This record gives sequence, structure tokens and C-alpha cells, in this order.
Amino acid sequence: IQGDAQAIPLASTSFDRVTMAFGLRNTTDIGQTLSEILRVLKPGGKVGILEFSHPTNKMMQSFYHQYLLNALPLLGQLAVNDSDSYQYLAESLVQHPPAIELKRMMIKVGFNLVDIEPILGGTVAIHIGLKSYV
Repeated sequence: IQGDAQAIPLASTSFDRVTMAFGLRNTTDIGQTLSEILRVLKPGGKVGILEFSHPTNKMMQSFYHQYLLNALPLLGQLAVNDSDSYQYLAESLVQHPPAIELKRMMIKVGFNLVDIEPILGGTVAIHIGLKSYV
């Protein structure tokens, strides 16, 4: 089924597990997408979201953002003659909320016991959330 993550075309409480990898930052309304994921999960169901994030170390974060905004579009131009797509990618990564903020957003829409597993110095993170039985 192909559908909109912000209006999942499936019945409520349909799934035990929902996963999303590197797609959340491409939705226009992250909160709405999280609400839809929560809606289609059965009570006790879990979501796993793998997404880019931001390093927690301020020096690393500055270097990482400079790399994304300056080097990545240049590499895209040199490798595939397409700097615009890589500029978009870089900007979407910088604008995506940090892991702790995404956790807060998940809790706000109703997920319980949200855990974060940072990877690669925090440039990527896995968020695991539970839909309560109540």
C-alpha cells in the first residue's frame, strides 16, 4: 500500500510494530505523522524510528553542520552533477529536531517509555516508543 504517513490509509490499532527509517524528516508535519503511527499501533505496540539527528558535543555539532551545508552539496555536484538535491538533504538534516526534542514530540502525542539510542556520535538516533495499554 502506498500512502501518506500523515494520513495512514489503514485502520486504527492494526499493528504490533511500526518502523520508519530516514523518512520522518521528509514529512511536513512530524507531530501529525507521529500521531498517525500511534493511531495504527495496537495497545502495547512499539514504534522504532531511525533518523538523522545532531551530535550532542557542541564542537562536533558545529563541524557536522558546516560539513553538511558546505561539503555535502559540493560532493553531490562533483559525484553526480546535482548540488541542489544534496543542498536540500543538508538543510533538511540541520532543520530536523535533535534526538531529545523528537523524544519530547513522541511523548507529547502519547507514546510512553520513549528511549533514544544515539549512533555515530549522535548524527543518527534510534527512537523506540511504546503505546500504552490504557
